[in-house]
Amino acid sequence: MAQIKLMHAKLHHLRVTQAELDYVGSITIDQALIEKVGILPLEEVNIWNVENGNRLTTYVLPGERDSGVVCLNGAAAHLCSPGDRLIVAAYELRDRRDVLAQGHTAKVILADEQNRCQTFFEQRLNPQGAIGENLSVTTPSSVNQTQPNHLHFSKTTSVKYTTLTQTYKTYSSSLLQKTVLTTDRRALLPW
Repeated sequence: MAQIKLMHAKLHHLRVTQAELDYVGSITIDQALIEKVGILPLEEVNIWNVENGNRLTTYVLPGERDSGVVCLNGAAAHLCSPGDRLIVAAYELRDRRDVLAQGHTAKVILADEQNRCQTFFEQRLNPQGAIGENLSVTTPSSVNQTQPNHLHFSKTTSVKYTTLTQTYKTYSSSLLQKTVLTTDRRALLPW
């Protein structure tokens, strides 16, 4: 069956703490963060620099636990500076039939200014529902529950999610359906 690539982990708004040009590649990330979202050492990740728009692909090395370290190594150090905000995403290949039958879950951390977990949630592609209407986001408090509460998006959904003070909006057209998570300060998850 056809394989598809789906995001399984995302670290959102990490702050670069170091950039080490004279090192053999990679990004070093606080071990506590990569463990929480399930990114493995040496796993390939995509990195998007929010400040300058640079994009790159590299692999992850675990940094000291609870240190907040986010260090770009080697050539990647040319693309990011200390203080820059990054989005780091990891993907996995899944059988399309399995995803449609069983669903898929991605773990997401929204980091604070010190690269600690400010908010943790899961984005789930649920097996039930029509394509484009089966994406849900858990509340942070429900992630560890056996039956989490979901926000189900459809073409007309627009709800205020007050526990996170974030608003979920769905925009659709005949060619595009896009779900955006926003806060008072900026768009956080532009899919």
